[in-house]
Amino acid sequence: MLVDARMAIFCESRQFHLLVLMLFYVAWCSSKCADGWQYSENSGNCYRFFEEDSRWPMSEIMCAIRGSHHVAIHDLTENRFIQQVAAAGGHKTLWLGAAQFGSSKDYVWTDHSPFDFEHWQEGQRPAYNHGRRCTKMDVPSGKWYQSCCKVPSPFICMKKASVVKDDKELQVLTAENSLEIG
Repeated sequence: MLVDARMAIFCESRQFHLLVLMLFYVAWCSSKCADGWQYSENSGNCYRFFEEDSRWPMSEIMCAIRGSHHVAIHDLTENRFIQQVAAAGGHKTLWLGAAQFGSSKDYVWTDHSPFDFEHWQEGQRPAYNHGRRCTKMDVPSGKWYQSCCKVPSPFICMKKASVVKDDKELQVLTAENSLEIG
């Protein structure tokens, strides 16, 4: 009976209410991507598709504002995932994060990750072309090609997945917390 009495006191205590709220908070925080972003188990990244056509530099800025970069693709599985996301929106082309900067003929990803996978239309990297320094995906084929950076196209932003919290829900949780233990 003493154990039952102690349990009843604990269940009505502030510590119990705080523990319950913390468990709900942990479950609620288990989301890997914010609203509007799609998670990929293969890469561990979050992706957000933007349907509006934009020039390559402006779309990279729009990604940077969101703490991300244009999509960088590192294997065929990820390439297919990006292709499917773009195809679901009915789009034919899509900006990728690969570009040639300055006088370099090398392609680099805007997120500075290794350029360790390529999927060019001709089966090999195209020759250097000063007027076509950015990279697009031909969505129906999933193949990449050089493009003038000024030709508008839809784009996908990419960032590492992490635990996300919605500020609105956090305010509600804080209000409930103060009612229970305050």
